[in-house]
Order: sequence, then C-alpha cells, then structure tokens
Amino acid sequence: MPGETACRGGLLNSIMSLSHLTIYPRDDGSGRIAVGNAHEDGKRYGSWFVGHFVESDPTALSKTGHVEVQLRRHPAGSRRHAWSKNRHAHTLVVLIRGRFVVEFPHVEVVLEEEGDYSLWPPGLAHSWRAEEETLVVTVRWPSVPDDAVPVDPPHPLGSEKSTCSRDLRLPSKE
Repeated sequence: MPGETACRGGLLNSIMSLSHLTIYPRDDGSGRIAVGNAHEDGKRYGSWFVGHFVESDPTALSKTGHVEVQLRRHPAGSRRHAWSKNRHAHTLVVLIRGRFVVEFPHVEVVLEEEGDYSLWPPGLAHSWRAEEETLVVTVRWPSVPDDAVPVDPPHPLGSEKSTCSRDLRLPSKE
C-alpha cells in the first residue's frame, strides 16, 4: 500500500482501507490518521471532501459537522452564475494558483497571488468566477445540512461595484 512503509514504526496495529482512503489506527490510544486524495474523495460531493455530507463509514474522520473542506480546480472562464449565502457557516477561500474573483453585492475580491484569501461571515451573498485556470481551497464552518440558500443576484443598474485585492486598506477609525 502506498505510504504503508513510511507509517509503520510500531505505532500501527492494523491498516484499514476504504476505497482509496486509508485510516491508520494507532495502538497508543492517541487517535487515528486518515490519508487520502482530496480530488478523488471529493468526486461524489462537488469537490468537497470533508463535511457532514460524506457518505462513508460513520467513524470516518472526513464525516463531521464541524467543518467542510473543498479542493477545486476551476477552468479559465468558469463562473457560478447563481448567487447564494450561508445561513450559519463562515467561508474562507484560499488561492493555491490562478486568478479567482469572489463577488459580493458591492465589491469584487481578486485573489491573484498564491495564498491570497477571502473570508466572510454567514449571511453575505456571494458568487465567483475564475479568470485563469485556478485551484482554490474552500473551508466552511460549521458543516450544516442545507445551509447554502439561493439569493437574487444584486441588481447591476444604479449600483457601482468596487474591486479590491489583498492590498485593500480599510479606513482608520480616527
């Protein structure tokens, strides 16, 4: 098994495989370690691979109500036309590579350098577009069933939209 030799070292008493995901139980009582591939594990869930929705062994570490994690490739020019908001979950998007724009009602946040991120609270309407071939990690917490709800897109007439990048400076409170 890939990785089996690197992980032995006397800590393992068994190795259990679930499809390509391997869980290494530890015999010292300190917990389990799950090893997998985010792209493979996310195929059934729209690139999401950790969260309440994972349909696997109920003891799987990837099934949790605390957090959702997605690793997703976006082709250049792809976009989500629908707008939505989360009722309970905070959202964090981190750019791995490419150029990704997170759209909010009155501002567009451009992620263009490795590690750029956008973080927003529940209740904020958003959408996105990939201006280049892009890879992003998205994290939401908590992981709540049916938390994302569709919202009407902001009306483009009569409202101006600002664009900002990670160099956005907030006004000082003087």
